[in-house]
Amino acid sequence: MKVSEYYDLDIYSDRGNYIGEVKEIMLDTENGEIAGLVFEKRGEKYTAVPYGSIMAVGDVVIAKSRKERPPETEMEKEDVGTGSPAEEKSEGEE
Repeated sequence: MKVSEYYDLDIYSDRGNYIGEVKEIMLDTENGEIAGLVFEKRGEKYTAVPYGSIMAVGDVVIAKSRKERPPETEMEKEDVGTGSPAEEKSEGEE
């Protein structure tokens, strides 16, 4: 699947709950892989789902339910307009 085909796909949890719509793709340029999908849920702030939590991609994206993901894998992206990838911050980093 081409990266451009991910944009505007709806994301659902494996329990069938609507999560949001893909707005950006986070890339791991060192490994040449997708790191996560940035989404917006009905006008709320942008958040990312780590790509390791994605179970299936087709007409929609299916992601593991939040309760099944360890908290340290959750990522947030505050400024989507910059075009730079979101970075996870270690505890104590600013």
